Amino acid sequence: MPEAERENEDVISRLVLEARQDLQRRRYLMASDQFEQAVAAYAPKDFLIALRGPKLAVVAEMKQRTPSMGVLAQDYRPADLAHAYTEGGAAAISVLTHMAGFGGRAEHIRMVRAATTLPILRKDFITDPYEVAEARA
Repeated sequence: MPEAERENEDVISRLVLEARQDLQRRRYLMASDQFEQAVAAYAPKDFLIALRGPKLAVVAEMKQRTPSMGVLAQDYRPADLAHAYTEGGAAAISVLTHMAGFGGRAEHIRMVRAATTLPILRKDFITDPYEVAEARA
């Protein structure tokens, strides 16, 4: 296997491990009954309908940094970006929530949801069904 490929695998393995560790921390942030109520209270927007409109559909992505490029935004404000993407005509918004690699947090989903009516995609290294439900909480 070429060295560059091995390095990519190492980076991905590290990011997945960090995602699993962060998940263990987040599980204790909200009582399980509160978590279940928050999940049940939110009805997700239909992502597919947003993409099937008559015009070009753009999924606007937000992230504070990347493992390869470093910091992209010093003053990262997800709600402000959501407003700008909505005003700019985005069909949906992709929110990176991986902390170590991309500067994201699961809470960014809630911030974006409060700022827009567009469908939201959580982008992360999802390793557990809890994280799928967490995107709705």
